[in-house]
Amino acid sequence: MAKIVPGQRFGILTVEYETDERKGRYRVWHCRCDCGKGIDLSTRDLHEKKIGDCGCRTHAKRVINVI
Repeated sequence: MAKIVPGQRFGILTVEYETDERKGRYRVWHCRCDCGKGIDLSTRDLHEKKIGDCGCRTHAKRVINVI
């Protein structure tokens, strides 16, 4: 896996800093979503593109579909 650095973008998330936590053997990073919400994600989650936002896109899709 490539190295993660603060300021790097994954989807609409920007990596801010590495936390002291570990998820298995993976580092955990604090990221800021473009909507303003913070979220902690592992290196694996970021590199495998399992998560590209804080969940705000899913909520927005639900609201649009209901209307």
